[in-house]
Amino acid sequence: MRYTHSGSLDYLRMLDKPILEKIMSEFDTYDLPTQRALIPLFASTTHPETYVFLFDFLKKTRSRELSKIIEACLIKTTYFIFPLITAYLMDPDTRFIKKLKVVLAGIGLRKIEPYLAMLPDIPNERVFREVFGDEAINQIKS
Repeated sequence: MRYTHSGSLDYLRMLDKPILEKIMSEFDTYDLPTQRALIPLFASTTHPETYVFLFDFLKKTRSRELSKIIEACLIKTTYFIFPLITAYLMDPDTRFIKKLKVVLAGIGLRKIEPYLAMLPDIPNERVFREVFGDEAINQIKS
């Protein structure tokens, strides 16, 4: 199954979950241009599974190009990914944490601050301090 026509790619946004799951399970078999085209589409769905897929793929990929595309898509998505980011920040893989820091910085403190302020304790506070600075995090906590 190969998607090359932009109309076909636009159609993916409307696909049911089982079909999206099949495409995600076969993602590694697609050529690079198809993977590049699919990533933004996954980041425009309302299916949480596509975002879990993107984070999982971001962790495992060695492709700098695909990492940058995923990071950009996660930064720009309107889907509420903050809970996923906080969960993935518990991962011990430092290379993956660096990528998550890029996503956090790209999203920006202004968008994340209301969610951090609601929490009694900021999970993985050290990471947020590294990305946004001690002063900004101290202000949120006070």
